[in-house]
Amino acid sequence: MKSWAITFLFVFTFFNFLQPSKGDHWLHLRVMRRVRDVSVQNNIQTQNESTHGTYHHHDETDFLTLEDGLSIREIYDLEKEWGNVKNGTLLEQQQDDQELSICEEGTFQNANNQTIEAIERTLKFYESHYHMMTTVDSMVGLLFLKRVDDENNQKFQKSYPLVSWAEDICTRLSGDEQKKCRALIRNTKSQFPPIKPHELVTHLVESGHWGVIGSEKEYLWARLNVECQTALLLRCEIPYICARTLFDPVPRSQYFLTHQALMRILAEESDCPNIQNYLENSVNDQLCTKMYLEAQLIAQMGYPHSLRDLFSEYVAFCGYLGYPNFIRSDWLQAIISWQSQSDYGCFIYDDEYLSPFDTTEVPINRINSASESGTVCAKNDEIESSGCDSKQEVCLTHFTSVSLSALAMNWYNIESYCGLH
Repeated sequence: MKSWAITFLFVFTFFNFLQPSKGDHWLHLRVMRRVRDVSVQNNIQTQNESTHGTYHHHDETDFLTLEDGLSIREIYDLEKEWGNVKNGTLLEQQQDDQELSICEEGTFQNANNQTIEAIERTLKFYESHYHMMTTVDSMVGLLFLKRVDDENNQKFQKSYPLVSWAEDICTRLSGDEQKKCRALIRNTKSQFPPIKPHELVTHLVESGHWGVIGSEKEYLWARLNVECQTALLLRCEIPYICARTLFDPVPRSQYFLTHQALMRILAEESDCPNIQNYLENSVNDQLCTKMYLEAQLIAQMGYPHSLRDLFSEYVAFCGYLGYPNFIRSDWLQAIISWQSQSDYGCFIYDDEYLSPFDTTEVPINRINSASESGTVCAKNDEIESSGCDSKQEVCLTHFTSVSLSALAMNWYNIESYCGLH
């Protein structure tokens, strides 16, 4: 029996020696069963392809980044969830895009005033609740606003300590999350990317081969997103798995798409000279054109609750990258309408709904104040206290942060593109 075992061990070892890559193939198969999409599968599985930029060679730990599974509960696409909308319809809407531009309507001063008012109401929420926020997501909107506010003689920072609030949020984080939070504050540059011609996206829509918008699947891994951001912000690295996914120049869809743009924004804000080859402007053009088409689709759907934070991300990220097509009066009015009508203007959903995404959303339950003094009743045990009624609202910190970012970019683009400066 002992002799048989030794013989088997020898044969097994010899077989593995002849096929040294077998373990890698098994690992890929395990990962790809999670991915379940041919295009994504081929993208990640391409190992020996030479790509531009600098990153460490992949190893098993790269692929283990995908081990937590997707951030969706099932295969999800806009077409499946909300109905099939063909490109022809979107192109018809595109022809009216210039008419909807805030600057062209001649009402940009009123829109600017509405935007500033909405920003101030959001800051009232932060002022009373920033000490309850515990994620990097919740402070990103403060940094977007600070960038714009610095261009406007610190209009809001004279009354609201945006950086201090962001730094306070960082103190409630730990480890790499805290370091990443502080790096975001530290890496803020002084200039925005130049504003692109309005016609750029229009021409790309008409000339590009975009397929059926809304038919693509959403693929975003929570751990992948965190680890790629951490590698970039803390080590100036783009690991192989990040180069093949979030830094892939081919536009994906939905949250994967917005995080492709976000990673490029973070790279542009960083002081990492070794990754500048990733920052070709033509890639931003492709990403934001795809986002514009998906934003149009979401608007045509009537802005479903579960896609509103995604819509705000489209407006915020591409507004930051200099695409004025996202600064539209109808889209601005939609974003403002999602804000709570209480004195503390966080962003909320009107109804209960089941999101198909496992998001990073951290809600804050507020009790609306009925008193003229504006008493904040943020805990259930304060319902009986003076000046408070029992009407609750659930403030969504991620949704509030990205919507504040979208409002800030509307403010910046109206001031710059419409010539108010």
